[in-house]
Amino acid sequence: MSIEEIRDWIKNNFRDDNPFDWFDCKEFENKIVPIIPEELKIIELPPTEKKYNCYVFAFGLRDDEDFTNRSNGLFIDGDDIKKLIDSGILVETKSQKEKDYIIYSEKGKINHVGIVRKEGIVISKWSDGPIIEHQTLAVNPAYGTDIAYYKKINPEEIKKAFENKKRKGLSETIDRINEIKNRQNDQP
Repeated sequence: MSIEEIRDWIKNNFRDDNPFDWFDCKEFENKIVPIIPEELKIIELPPTEKKYNCYVFAFGLRDDEDFTNRSNGLFIDGDDIKKLIDSGILVETKSQKEKDYIIYSEKGKINHVGIVRKEGIVISKWSDGPIIEHQTLAVNPAYGTDIAYYKKINPEEIKKAFENKKRKGLSETIDRINEIKNRQNDQP
């Protein structure tokens, strides 16, 4: 299949109104695996326990409870990646080196990250779903076609960068709880 055919197949099968659940391990194995194009090599089925996204996977944090427990405020998204780039934690490179990151965006909005396996081949986690090895642009069209490469960094650097988010998220949560309590106390 061509890249465009793969992208069309993904667009038609990896969507919210799809009757097949890409994020449920058993359903994915029974209904998606038999029909997935051979160009999309399944490395790992969707997790059954911990839920995490492409960012957590790429940064090597999938075994870290802080990043797989979404109720603690450490959910990583594209806006967070932009902050890591803007702060200089993630450094762009022009080459595709094994284990570097590839970041996908559309109109400046970061939507996905993967790990360079070798030139032209990427491994990435598709949302809460499977980990797939694929050609660089053989991804969900919603991820975008604007790509940039960034040097791999130690997961500890990512953790350190997110400690502030964790503290800020917790303090904002406490402030919101106190605000609600104060409003309830003010009511007759």
